[in-house]
Amino acid sequence: MGEPEQVIAEPDEQELEGIHPPTLEQQNPALITYLVTRVLSFLTAYGWYAVGFLLVGFIAWTRLEPKIKRWLKKREDDQEAAEYHKNPDILLARHQALDVARQRMQEKYNKAAYESLEKKKVREEKMREDKIAEWERMQSGKGHKLKDKSSASVSDANSTSSNSAKDKPATKPRMRPE
Repeated sequence: MGEPEQVIAEPDEQELEGIHPPTLEQQNPALITYLVTRVLSFLTAYGWYAVGFLLVGFIAWTRLEPKIKRWLKKREDDQEAAEYHKNPDILLARHQALDVARQRMQEKYNKAAYESLEKKKVREEKMREDKIAEWERMQSGKGHKLKDKSSASVSDANSTSSNSAKDKPATKPRMRPE
């Protein structure tokens, strides 16, 4: 009996109205709802017509696009020709720039061709020296030397595998033992 009662204060409805709306329902914006219903009603009424229109439009675009591009390209070329006719210095400057670019590309190609030729000469000289050295070894009686070590190991592996082939089959059996 000596315990005090706890009092829970409930907020007034006027205080809650400023913080929260009376109901917490999500409402869609009227404009979006209107647009969605109009589009859906149009599609339900005229859907096949829309599909046909899109199909005809696609076919027309695929047939007309190359013609339109050619026309635009011709128009652009005519404008450039008219501009060059009015001011021939622009044409001369463009041709000079093209000549300079061609000359740079030719110099680059010549340099690469010269380097390639030099590498080829070095390779041929090395091969010639190798042949001379091999001929001298043959004349001195040392015998034939294989060109690279990987081919020597392959030939050794082939000779050992041919010996082992006589002993047992080198391939897997074609059928399972089960």
